[in-house]
Parts: sequence; structure tokens; C-alpha cells
Amino acid sequence: MALDLSCSRNIKELPHGTEQLGNLRRLNISNTMIQILPSGLLSTLTLLEELLASNALVFQIPLPPTSPEISIDEIISSSTLSSLEVDFWYFDLYDLYTRSGHWVQLDKFKFNVGPGELQEVSEKRSVAFLGISLAKRGVLIPANTTELKFIDCSDVTELTTCLLHVEKLRKCTVVCCYSVENIVDPGKNDLSTLETLVLRFLINLQTICSEVVTPSTLMSLKIINVECCPNLKNLLSGTLLLQLVNLEEIRVSHCNSMQDLMCWEGGDNIHLAKILLPKLQKLRLEFMPKLKNIYSGFISLGSLCCVHVISCDALRRLPFDLDDAVGCFNQQLLVPPALEIRGTKYWWDSLEWDEPAAKQIMQTYFLEVPMVSDQVGSSSNDYFGRHVHSL
Repeated sequence: MALDLSCSRNIKELPHGTEQLGNLRRLNISNTMIQILPSGLLSTLTLLEELLASNALVFQIPLPPTSPEISIDEIISSSTLSSLEVDFWYFDLYDLYTRSGHWVQLDKFKFNVGPGELQEVSEKRSVAFLGISLAKRGVLIPANTTELKFIDCSDVTELTTCLLHVEKLRKCTVVCCYSVENIVDPGKNDLSTLETLVLRFLINLQTICSEVVTPSTLMSLKIINVECCPNLKNLLSGTLLLQLVNLEEIRVSHCNSMQDLMCWEGGDNIHLAKILLPKLQKLRLEFMPKLKNIYSGFISLGSLCCVHVISCDALRRLPFDLDDAVGCFNQQLLVPPALEIRGTKYWWDSLEWDEPAAKQIMQTYFLEVPMVSDQVGSSSNDYFGRHVHSL
């Protein structure tokens, strides 16, 4: 049996007699104005497996022990719940719940922590921190969390400090955390299971990963999306380039200081003339006036099917390895048949090629797009002001 009251904004309390529904397995009060779940409710709903209360008004303030409302302790005591969605407006409530270990029994959970705007998620076990201070707290995140969001957590300087015990993370989004300087410290968590990384409006971000890289650092990463990180000078560097065998998509825009998308900064007299990104399919670069190199050496074309370059006027070279293609010019080309390179004709004509025949070969795959203006303004600060609340 299920009772679904979701999206009924005129409902402010549970229907009379709900506590008598002994066969109730699913209760959904998400997106309602319900403020109170009566104390003792879960002890009467002994078969309840799913409690969904996202964007409802319950659990928004700490309650005294004598409160007539349901408490976090009552949820912690429930042995039948397997799915839980709750908004913890106060960090102390979230902390009380997570330290209980109750989440271990859950197959699905969605926790929004803090008073910020609620977030949509795609993974089945998610935590979003919204506009709260984390640096001075001992933050405990359920070890089986698969999606994390940090939105407007202004005092966090290094992300993996918060992720010491998170073992199954697949997606991570960091937005408007203005003190963040570094994302991955492999000595704390190498994020070996992470598949999607989204970084936006991180004005002090200096690097994605520290110099010390373990063999499993970001080894599962498929998608990286970086936007408006004005102090980030390169996206991926050093031995990390050797780890990204599963990388499928790179999207970078409005990083005004970026000069090299990928670079080899390692010493030891190692010259990495060519890097292999065997699964890379999409590369999208937009509005980066200082970007000069995608990579100074060569990148194997591999699975690449789409290159999109807009307003990166300093970029004069495409680093794709065309040896095979040039060698069989006027024969069967060995570049991926689905390859499409999008950009303005002005940019395309300004490119410099390592091989004389390369442009003629690649012309087949070029698709001209109209020149567009940067509608977000000439600086990242303009962009921040206009779009920070729309995320």
C-alpha cells in the first residue's frame, strides 16, 4: 500500500487515520506544506519501507524531547525503512542521523543539508550540502554515497578532506565554493570510483589534482565539466594523464586564465610525446581567450567524434595524431568516420598544422558554426553575478 501526497502544496497535515494504515509501505509527502509528522507514527507503520519527505517542512528545526512531532531518533529506530528522503535544514540534525549509522540499511537515500535551494540528483544515494559551513565541522558522509553536491560552502579549501570514508562515489558537483583550491588529494581519497565531476564558479581553484598521483586516481572518470574557474591554468597535468583511460567527455568554458588544457609537468627527463585517451568522444572548449594548447604533444584520435571550439582565438593547433591518416591520404582515411570538428571559419583558417596535408584531410570533418558573442560578459565576475542563482 502507498500513500502519495507529493506536490499537493495545499496539504498541511497528514490525513486523519494515516497511523492506522498498518499495511502502508510507501509514504510520499515531498513538495507539500506538511509541517508535522506525529510522534510515534513510524512505530505504528511497522511495514513502512519508503519515507519520502524532500521539500516538505518536517525536520527543519531541532525538536525538544517532549515534542509531539516525529523526531530523527524515531527514524533511526526504524528497522524497516529502505528508502529515505529528508531535508536537514540544520547540520546538527544531519550529523545526529549519519553518526547513528542507520543509513547502512538503506538502499536509497537523498539528503539535502542546509537552507539552500534544493538540488536535483541522478544517483540513488545522494547528499547535498547547501550554503553551510563545513571546514570546522567533523563532516561524516555515508560511505556508500554515490552522488555528492557542495553548493555555496564557502569555507571548504580542499574537497577530499570531506571525503575520507566515501568509497562508492560516482558523481560529484562543486559550485560556488569560493575557498576551494584543490579537488583531489590521492593521499586522502583518490576518487577511484568517480565517473562525473562538475566544477562551477570556483574562483580560487588552482588545480584539479595534487602532484602525487596513485595508480587508481580518477581511474573511472568519464565526464569532467568545468565552468568559470578563473584561476585554473590547466585542467589535467602530469602522471594523471596516464590514468584517464575511461575519460569520454571534456567540457571547459569561461576559465579565463587557462593556457593549457592538458600538460606534462613531470620531471625525470620524461617526454610524453603522445597520450592515449582511448575512450574520449567529446571535447568542448568555449570562451577561453588565453588557451594556447590542448596538449603540446599528440593525442590519439581513438574514439573522438566531436570537437567544439568557440571563442578560443589563441588556440592555433589541434594535437591529434594524424600520422596514419596522412600516410594514406587519397586512400581510406583512418580518422574516426563520425568525427566532427565545429568552430568558426576564422578560427579554422588560423590553425597551424604539423603536416602539410593535414588541413586538407581534416577539412572533410570541419563544420562551420557562426561566431557568437559571450552573452555572460567579458569577465567571470559578470558571469557569476548573472547565473549563480540559476544553478
